[in-house]
Amino acid sequence: MEAILYAGATPVLVDVDPDTFCLDPDQFERAITPRTKAVMPVHLYGQPCDMQPILDVASRHGIAVLEDACQAHGATINGRKAGSFGIAAAFSFYPTKNLGTIGDGGALTTNDRELATTVKALRHHGQFEPNVFPRVGFNYRLDTIKAAVLGVKLKRLDGWNARRREIAERYRERLKGTEFTFQQQVAGSDPVFHILAAKHPRRKAVLDALGTAGVGWGKHIVTPAHRQPGYVDLVRTGGSLRVSEALSQELVSLPVFPELTNEQVDYASETLSKVEVSV
Repeated sequence: MEAILYAGATPVLVDVDPDTFCLDPDQFERAITPRTKAVMPVHLYGQPCDMQPILDVASRHGIAVLEDACQAHGATINGRKAGSFGIAAAFSFYPTKNLGTIGDGGALTTNDRELATTVKALRHHGQFEPNVFPRVGFNYRLDTIKAAVLGVKLKRLDGWNARRREIAERYRERLKGTEFTFQQQVAGSDPVFHILAAKHPRRKAVLDALGTAGVGWGKHIVTPAHRQPGYVDLVRTGGSLRVSEALSQELVSLPVFPELTNEQVDYASETLSKVEVSV
């Protein structure tokens, strides 16, 4: 959202699907105005959005699609990688991501040669050729040492993602019949579970139980952006954000990383399964 504001545009927030937690294509189309230039579907938590309806809507209205794939390294929809659907996509290499480096970093992917040339120049002070600066650029180059780390880790990404899927399925199986509701997969998708988010009507009780048992947890959606003091006057909403606001009160992020053992997953699941009994 910061990039949108830095570009002088206005972010228009649209509600998400209550099951997948990703952009609702119908809500997206209702929010379109003559001033709408682009849509940025977020592959939230490593779950790809339902891209075909989004692409169809964007095509009908002449709107560019820019994917936020920062949490979706290696995720697919019908065998096609997240980050390959729009005119461009952004990936994050922050250390905690499925593919992370030793510090901040990121990448942009595109099949548009002109856009690729422009982005390459802008990241290096606007140099379209050595020592020629036709426009103001930035210093956004990825350090060589960070790139080297990513080159080594990239070879292991598929295996790490596979383990994340195993862990997510183990949680789901062990928490069947409880009040926990997990993010559902878009049909044909293969998510990578950067974050494993579960919804529960009594989040505080869940967090208290996990804390008492010594199990790590996170809250990756708190007060929504349109209610944050720094953004209230800068963003617009394209309709009701009822689902998003509800999720901000109910989601808890469970431990999910490749090194997690089955015994640790079972211990966390057992702790979670007792929340209904203890409250």
